[in-house]
Amino acid sequence: MTVAYSNISSDPCYNYESLDRPWRANNESGVHICEERFSWNGWYRLFYYGMNIQMPETCVSSYSCNTHISLWLNGSHPQIEDGVVNREVCGNYYSGGCCDYKTNPIRVKACPGNYYVYELVKPQIGCSGYCTDVTTISQPNSTESPNIITGASNTSNYDPCNNYNILDNHRRSTLNYWSMYGSANGLDDTRLEWDGWYRLFINGASAQMPESCFYYMSCGGYSALYLGGSHPRLEDGVVTREIYGSLYDQCSRYRSEPIQVKACPGNYYVYKFTRPTLSIPAPVYCAALLTTPNVDPCYNYTSLDEPWRATDHSNILKCDYNVEWNGWYRMFYNGQNTQMTESCVNHGMCGTHYPLSLSGPHPQLEDGVVTRQVCFSVGGCCAYRSHPIRVKACPGNYYVYEFVKPIFCGAYCVEIFYPFGSAAGDTINAAVDDGSSSVIQLLSPFLFFGRTYQQIYVNNNGHLTFNQPSSSYVPYSFPARGSQDIIAGLWTNLDNSVRGVVSYHQYTSGNVLTRATRDINTHFPNLTFTASWVFVATWNKVSYFNLTNTETSFQVVLISGGNFSFLLMNYGDIAVTGHPVQAGYDTVNSTHYFVIPESINGSFISNLRNSSNVNVLGRWVFRVDGEPRNSILNIAYSNISSDPCYNYESLDRPWRANNESGVHICDEGFSWNGWYRLFYYGMNIQMPETCVSSYTCNTHISLWLNGSHPQIEDGVVTRQACGNYYSGGCCYYKTNPIRVKACPGNYYVYELVKPQIGCSGYCTDVSTISRPISTISPKIITGASNTSNYDPCNNYNILDNYRRSTLNYGYWFGYANGLDDTRVEWDGWYRLFVNGASAQMPEWCFYYMSCGGFSALYLGGSHPRLEDGVVTREIYGSRYHQCSYYRSEPIQVKACPGNYYVYKFTRPPLSIPAPVYCAVLLTTPSVDPCYNYTSLDEPWRATDHSNILKCDYNVEWNGWYRMFYNGQNTQMTESCVNHGMCGTHYPLSLNGPHPQLEDGVVTRQVCFSVGGCCAYRSHPIRVKACPGNYYVYEFVKP
Repeated sequence: MTVAYSNISSDPCYNYESLDRPWRANNESGVHICEERFSWNGWYRLFYYGMNIQMPETCVSSYSCNTHISLWLNGSHPQIEDGVVNREVCGNYYSGGCCDYKTNPIRVKACPGNYYVYELVKPQIGCSGYCTDVTTISQPNSTESPNIITGASNTSNYDPCNNYNILDNHRRSTLNYWSMYGSANGLDDTRLEWDGWYRLFINGASAQMPESCFYYMSCGGYSALYLGGSHPRLEDGVVTREIYGSLYDQCSRYRSEPIQVKACPGNYYVYKFTRPTLSIPAPVYCAALLTTPNVDPCYNYTSLDEPWRATDHSNILKCDYNVEWNGWYRMFYNGQNTQMTESCVNHGMCGTHYPLSLSGPHPQLEDGVVTRQVCFSVGGCCAYRSHPIRVKACPGNYYVYEFVKPIFCGAYCVEIFYPFGSAAGDTINAAVDDGSSSVIQLLSPFLFFGRTYQQIYVNNNGHLTFNQPSSSYVPYSFPARGSQDIIAGLWTNLDNSVRGVVSYHQYTSGNVLTRATRDINTHFPNLTFTASWVFVATWNKVSYFNLTNTETSFQVVLISGGNFSFLLMNYGDIAVTGHPVQAGYDTVNSTHYFVIPESINGSFISNLRNSSNVNVLGRWVFRVDGEPRNSILNIAYSNISSDPCYNYESLDRPWRANNESGVHICDEGFSWNGWYRLFYYGMNIQMPETCVSSYTCNTHISLWLNGSHPQIEDGVVTRQACGNYYSGGCCYYKTNPIRVKACPGNYYVYELVKPQIGCSGYCTDVSTISRPISTISPKIITGASNTSNYDPCNNYNILDNYRRSTLNYGYWFGYANGLDDTRVEWDGWYRLFVNGASAQMPEWCFYYMSCGGFSALYLGGSHPRLEDGVVTREIYGSRYHQCSYYRSEPIQVKACPGNYYVYKFTRPPLSIPAPVYCAVLLTTPSVDPCYNYTSLDEPWRATDHSNILKCDYNVEWNGWYRMFYNGQNTQMTESCVNHGMCGTHYPLSLNGPHPQLEDGVVTRQVCFSVGGCCAYRSHPIRVKACPGNYYVYEFVKP
């Protein structure tokens, strides 16, 4: 197409926007900028540091030009006489061909002066970018000046505090951040012609430039620009400040041009912005709201009471990224006031994969609103950061937080300290150095290693005594073999007369007892415990003597119920000190004592917040009633029926061996109960006693026994289970201790418990394999026995477990849901149900199917017909996205009158990790979904709508859906869709044609494309064609 322009004002050769972006060159790489986020409008002339450059005409490798899919011109540039021409734009990605992806064509024109202009449009592929070719660089000839986007002109010699341009764009907010995939939001401050001084606003609210950076900050562009220093004071006048720009997790990757800044009366600032450096990709000056909210958030907040946020709650796949945060929040734990943790939290805790903690102390009342970094730990405490949040201390000893959407699937954690302070109704000790409480009469007797106490003293120097107060500030070493029982939370020379509060409270009812009950049952899973009394003593931000700037916080909690007593110690921030220190407990004559490791060295005492014996950082828990010492539990069993050497479950899992790897199975997904004997293909094996590398034993964090196995005469002993992960030490992670016993016949039994680290697994050591000696047979889980010569269609066992459903699939981190069909002693024929509805085995597999275990077993062939009688079918098992990775034992199948099937299940091979026979509902719904559906009208689902970070994984799908587009009937696409479209990163399409009316309900695979059409599959869905030329879909969580 050739276009002639009547005059120079309409000719794009003289009406273009200059695009000088050196980072677009085909010799550049390292970052990933996605052009579909920018607002393209009109014609553009390409420059490279002021010199002409043009788009490449040949294939460009993926990940060049600082993007994922590198776009190039598929065809030669035109000649001047050709006028305006259309050209196809191609993209190469991964291992595809040079033109594997095609986006919208663009128009191109050759201009006098040996340059080209391009009518660039929004690409329809995410994440893609237009490239330039460094081999085409040339010096520009003088031409008529092009259009350029300009800021508001305002030149004057007046004070800039009274003569500024307003810059109000919500996209500049530091809360407008981008996903890990690199999508920006269309801003690029190199495209503006800055002129004069500017004052920042966000939606009409006064704002300022941030003085810090956080990971993956973008402010609506790609490289977030922030002030490299503090703002000036009024008396400073105009000052010059450096400007830095971020790249991913590197806050100061770029350095832009310095700018001038001035503080103004009325608590605001003005800035003399200049054009940022061209080599910085899509830089944007950021804006952050000023730190004084219009309404005091201490009295205008949303209560957040979600117990799964506690630092001792393991991963249940919660994700604050999916929450629409709005305003300020106050945190509670089962109705009790609490706060965000300031301590490092193990990954997999706080109900999520990436727990979020506060990097730095909470503010004081006089601080007002402050900004704090938010950390999450992978390979180190605060190794990564999420977006910062604002925090305020409130009268009444509580805090409020302005939460924002984190950058990853993480969750804000609440502190594990029990309620304390005036808000909890505590009694406060006098602020006296070396003082103590008066005698405290206990509301319930407390049993401490055989002695029952009715009173207690809380001593300001960090310890509890029972018979008399103590002013001692120099701890004696345990074991002291003395004449008193003592509990040392942190016994040292503390001084609450200068800083901090020592307080205590007793509870005999309410939420604190509920919490104590849950905590003890979590830490001691083989007990059934109910708390009836709790005593909480807290040392909150107390200073050391003569060290007035120090703050130390810890807590001692006594818990009792029935015949049980427990001691729980929580540690927050602990300052280092040169004073003598000790933490633990000691008894009369030291018949029982314990010293927390490294707690006798003041130089290392701050490590208490990162230590634990129950895998909750900063917590130590002990049973302190009449049990023998915690380190060795030497139990004699009165008869063989109660001895775990003869009452165990066999655990023959060859895939747990320390020479196995490749899959990632998480033991916290299984239901552990009682004692286990370990086997390897029928031979004895035991847990390793030395460090095991991470990612072995077919898990992430490989658990091993930190200590030697016992001898027979030792009876039952307690051993720490350690885990190594990434580059941490061999015992970087500690999970709940386990009990171990040596048995006659040269084997061991283990009382395995649910690990408190995600994703971890118990290992076995192949160097310890030995032949078993005959012993009394162990227990085994059995199916229902039903032997008969009758027709199995009338004589079967019912297997109804919703966890076997194909809709109960495994998450990508490898979590199973506790099923393992090698643990079942199968006996006879079975009919499948899911929550009472008739079901059958699937005849297919989809990616990451689990059916409540790890390896999903499905039928390797079609079901028989009635006339076929009993047939034999192969059984295959999945592994991640490999559907037929395993082959199990064949089974017999029979079709029965009444439209159902029965199966003669057998024990799957032991080499398959946690295999489970799957169940899928039969394909005839009880109500016709053509007349019983939910309408789904969301225009962003269209194939031409680019990624806005929508995620159907977060939707609670239920039943059948009919699709609309702005009120018009539509259907799912049957064609491959480029990734980054349909409002999401992974668009889902139907793999196969829609059914006809006569087909009824059919099952169809669902595809998503990365590196090829339908290269990956999601869970299948059911589809039905309806009268009236429309379809309904039974959507499930992808």
